[in-house]
Amino acid sequence: MKIRTLSLILLLSILQSCTTSSSNSNENQSYVLVSKMVQTSLFGVSTTDYTYNGNKIITATMTNNGASGGVINYTYNGDLLTKSETYLNNNLTEKKLLTYSNDNNLISYIHLKYTQQTGKKITVDYNTDGTITTKTYNGDLVNQANLVSTKIISFSNGETSTLIETAGTTTTTSTFTYDNKNNPFKNIAGNSRILNAVLATSTGIAGNIYNVLQVTKSQSGLPNATNSYQHVYNSLGYPTKTTLTPANSSYNTVIDYTY
Repeated sequence: MKIRTLSLILLLSILQSCTTSSSNSNENQSYVLVSKMVQTSLFGVSTTDYTYNGNKIITATMTNNGASGGVINYTYNGDLLTKSETYLNNNLTEKKLLTYSNDNNLISYIHLKYTQQTGKKITVDYNTDGTITTKTYNGDLVNQANLVSTKIISFSNGETSTLIETAGTTTTTSTFTYDNKNNPFKNIAGNSRILNAVLATSTGIAGNIYNVLQVTKSQSGLPNATNSYQHVYNSLGYPTKTTLTPANSSYNTVIDYTY
């Protein structure tokens, strides 16, 4: 089982905190940033190396079990992350596009997969009670109009706390709990609690400021399922190792971070 990281880290395949400072000030400041992430799972070992300009992520270079896993290039408009493009053997395989409102709120996220010729679009609506509603549509590389699911997402302390997803006649509720330490990607420009929420699934989330400890999924007629995360921290309170224990599985996933 793999952990979503913007690619999530989309991003990371994305990333974790939205800043408002200028690009010049970004370049002159020091940040705690992840330079390498190694994920070990039932599927083998994957490694991602990150490069930055200030606290803006520029590239993520991936290997899977020793073979090239491609390169992700990131594009910003000011401090807003607007695009990521994944290349494998110099061929564009995936593209992710982020669109914002005039007040810099994320309003849509599009994920195009060129090998499969498929596309996914997620729209974001902001509710008066502080929650957001997202709608996920599937389609091809040009149009994504087939409604797949709707989510209502609540927040607490800058993190996603509850996700209620309706797909057809099935409703799934997921609750998230966190530690009070530093998320490894909290200092990277371009991501936010909204982007993390948009990319969250019923079983996992990257986290924005803090680190996930548990994700509990409940569905009518089924027993609750909980994914647990254990972290080892350095002296600055950033995790150097994360171990995911999935519900109903004896296979753990371990992620090691280098800063």
